[in-house]
Amino acid sequence: MPHFQKQMMKQVVHFNLAEDCMNKFKLNIEKLCKTVQYLPLGTDVEGQRVKDCMLVLLPVLLKKSHDNFNNIWAVLLYIFVINGTAEENLGTLIYNVQTEDDSDMICNWNHLGVPIVPPSQQAKPVRKDHSTEETFQLSWWTPFIEDIMEDAINNRLDSKEWLYCSRCPAV
Repeated sequence: MPHFQKQMMKQVVHFNLAEDCMNKFKLNIEKLCKTVQYLPLGTDVEGQRVKDCMLVLLPVLLKKSHDNFNNIWAVLLYIFVINGTAEENLGTLIYNVQTEDDSDMICNWNHLGVPIVPPSQQAKPVRKDHSTEETFQLSWWTPFIEDIMEDAINNRLDSKEWLYCSRCPAV
């Protein structure tokens, strides 16, 4: 009987820890995870089209329990998905991130080729169909870089877009 009680105590502690983690997840992280999935795909879990990306982003920015890096991440993802944002929207987004140093973080992405303020119309890259792959509810989006890396490994990069990488020998 004492051995059984000791096992039960360990299981109760484990259950309580798991419950605390799940409560933290539900309060803070779940909306952020959904936002990070909804924005790049433009659809929700059920496959319904997201009509306004800003409505998906605002609950994350207005939630004060997220740290600034998560907010910056969500803002940059939003800007990247819509291929730049208007100056007045950028000001509002930076205001919601809340510090001046963080606004520099967002604006400096322009130096990495991410259009912060929209350029003239740019063509979006063609994506592979990942609908047949097994996914989880909060991680069904496959980043475009994964497609590029697979093509690089298989030596299938377009020589017009990837001048230097397409000449590499097969791996």
